[in-house]
Amino acid sequence: MGYQGIVESGFRMPGNIRTAQKRDASGGGKYEVRWQPKSAHNASALTSSLPDDGLDLTGLVGALERQPTPGAPRSYRVAEFTQAADPRQTAVADYLRRVPDGGPAEFWLLGASAEQTRRLTEAFGPVGAATRFATADLSGPEAIDLGRGPLAACACDLAVVDARTTALTAASWVLLRRLLLPGGLVLVRHPDPGFAHPGPGWSKVGAGPHGALWAAPPGLFDDEAADLAGPRWVIAGEGSPGDLWADQAARNARRLALRPGGVGWLWSGQAQQEMRALRAIDFFGDFRGPTGQSRRDPLGVQPVTCFLALLRALAAARKEQACPPCRLTIITCGATLEVRAPQETLLWGAARAMGRELDPALRLDVRLVDIGGLADLPTLSWLARHDVRERALAIRKGRLHALRLVHRPAAASG
Repeated sequence: MGYQGIVESGFRMPGNIRTAQKRDASGGGKYEVRWQPKSAHNASALTSSLPDDGLDLTGLVGALERQPTPGAPRSYRVAEFTQAADPRQTAVADYLRRVPDGGPAEFWLLGASAEQTRRLTEAFGPVGAATRFATADLSGPEAIDLGRGPLAACACDLAVVDARTTALTAASWVLLRRLLLPGGLVLVRHPDPGFAHPGPGWSKVGAGPHGALWAAPPGLFDDEAADLAGPRWVIAGEGSPGDLWADQAARNARRLALRPGGVGWLWSGQAQQEMRALRAIDFFGDFRGPTGQSRRDPLGVQPVTCFLALLRALAAARKEQACPPCRLTIITCGATLEVRAPQETLLWGAARAMGRELDPALRLDVRLVDIGGLADLPTLSWLARHDVRERALAIRKGRLHALRLVHRPAAASG
């Protein structure tokens, strides 16, 4: 059956969460939106704190919680492929019997059929833990689409599979690798001694009477995906990393330099026609040098002016037209995470605000990526070929970071 869709109405968060930094009604802290690495804990350090009385989801999540994290505690995403199992026999059910509120974890409960997904929703929808539900049959991994629904590539800290309900194949492990964060974990419950080995780069980091734990390779997965098909614009000022990026981008990329006094070209017949066919636009902030300083534009107004002009021209060109989807990526340097270029934050903020106001009919998918420097361009190239479906990302030393809702206990809230 493969991927049947999602039950978004089954998404459950604690009822008191409404906005970032809202205090817990019970006085137990507050929820905050924080940058969090899109990579898992070091598996070797994790295994040293696993319980001795067996390997289960409760002990594993507890071991994750005990790992030191700078700043606010991490949130964890756990996906369990339940197939057609009785919801009461799942690993999440056992965990929630002991930790009713779910702790720091968000659970994705996946059924092999729409009927199983309905059963999961009825069983776990009322609980206090954060839960999502989707139909994803691991026995047919090639039909699971990570481009739609709650499941996405490079998103999950931990996946749980019961070997009694489905046979793990080489294709299953490829799907799990794409779903997991770099270094993410797979808990195989009741493994058959003859089940398929996950392949090169994986390591077995734990075992118990009823399960085995595998860690994915620590780097970003690469399935040799091709560049996004179709024409691409690379808009970059002289002296920005966009100069180098334009040389590395796909062969069908066209490099453009916009200035506030030269945006009129966007309204020409040629430009309007090109914008209807575009599949991707990479818009670089006009930052210069390692500190992002520009003597002619210290506040960073010019890139914002050009960006807004581009949006207006795109809206005019694509309005009421049968245009293909176009991914518009705004690339800044030092605009967020640890801010080193305050003028870049103006473009970052404008792009976040305007991206939410665009008419969906324009089929413009606005993304933001903040890099730390030229060394992060290879990871930017990876993002151009792999859609992890994050609206805002930061890249530092080749590692991805994303915004997550985390719970800060009262003692650490300040």
